[in-house]
Amino acid sequence: MIVAGLDLAKRSDHSALVIIDAGPLLTVTHALRLPHRPYREQIEALMPALQAVDRLAYDGTGVGDAVGEMLPDINAVGVVTTGSNPKPRMCDDGRVIIAKQAL
Repeated sequence: MIVAGLDLAKRSDHSALVIIDAGPLLTVTHALRLPHRPYREQIEALMPALQAVDRLAYDGTGVGDAVGEMLPDINAVGVVTTGSNPKPRMCDDGRVIIAKQAL
């Protein structure tokens, strides 16, 4: 299974995408750092790398939730990190809430 994690940023940080082959061993197959660009351009730049992804987790906080709506239909889920409750749970809107330590 090919999984990916996307951390979205626009001004003070860079967006980053990491793609992992989750076979018997976890192997990072791609690591991309995106330049400061509008979110629509970032998503367009990511499209080729996302074609082989089976499951994508993205930062579902702040603008990440809205930008997540622009992602292709590739089984993407927003992830919200908290400082408490290490047991992951699913929100009514489909996002996953998990403690940073557990993640």
